[in-house]
Amino acid sequence: MEAVLLRRSPDEKNLGYPWYNVAKMAPGVPFHRLQLWEIPAEELLAASDVGLIPRVPLTQFDGPPEPIVRQCRARIDRDAPPDEHENLLAVTQFLARLRYHGPKLFQLLGGRKAMIESPLLESWMSVPNR
Repeated sequence: MEAVLLRRSPDEKNLGYPWYNVAKMAPGVPFHRLQLWEIPAEELLAASDVGLIPRVPLTQFDGPPEPIVRQCRARIDRDAPPDEHENLLAVTQFLARLRYHGPKLFQLLGGRKAMIESPLLESWMSVPNR
């Protein structure tokens, strides 16, 4: 089964991507909608897979985002394999930007430097447009 991760639109009223279009893009492929804003942040933070951490800023939690982003950074610093560390920081920052605005928040994840130095983002930028 495939999972489709959804986010709320900035007005918090609609899904960021109409789920029915996903079914049209891959007919016959079963999928399950995961509405991240309904999943408690603690569940993903407690999971053993550090690869889930970039999704945490899109989950449900009370209070300001800074403490959650700090926990994401600490978890990535502690548990990420060295060859995945920079990419996990960059992807966490990228996903957090879908929900939040503010340079101080993104500095917790390495800011612009982390985005520029990510091997994943470098590889995306090096692919020619088709």
